[in-house]
Amino acid sequence: MLSKDEILKKKGKSVEQLDLVKDIDFDSQKNKKRWLLVLFLILTIGSSVCLSVYREYREGKLIINFSVPRLPNLPVNLSTDKNVWQICLFNKNNNSLLYSQNCQQSEIPNITINNNIDLIKSSLPNGLIINETISTSSPEINYFSTISSPKFNYLLTIKIFGSFPLEKSISNIPNLASSLYWRYAQQR
Repeated sequence: MLSKDEILKKKGKSVEQLDLVKDIDFDSQKNKKRWLLVLFLILTIGSSVCLSVYREYREGKLIINFSVPRLPNLPVNLSTDKNVWQICLFNKNNNSLLYSQNCQQSEIPNITINNNIDLIKSSLPNGLIINETISTSSPEINYFSTISSPKFNYLLTIKIFGSFPLEKSISNIPNLASSLYWRYAQQR
């Protein structure tokens, strides 16, 4: 009986060539198995994510809204104040309007602020440079303040007018300034 090597020699094939072909086939099979495993994992994880998103959407927990973003509402409730508020918050670094409520100005006004009051300093974090001024005349209140740090420089202008007592409206200014600061300082 002939050995395997002798049979291969009669057929004109060498032993080394046969082993080389087996190695190449074995490597390609390993690669195919790896790719199938990766594909299987991706499909499994992807279908799980799709089903969980669908379940959240169906239960009403996931709300997808493709509307145009609007300026945010303030958490300060100014609706209880019966006077009219005009609020403008400007970013002085890039000359842009960040927040507007009944604001008549589109550009940053040229205002010199005399630091004659400390109305909002207690409602904002320490370390900010705050300059503020207020002018009260009988039909209206004009409040101006700059809030500065190394990262930003804001100008807040508030004009309050109406026929109701304006003293109560002044007490809402610190809460409003704090709400605006925390909303826009976190976007930096």
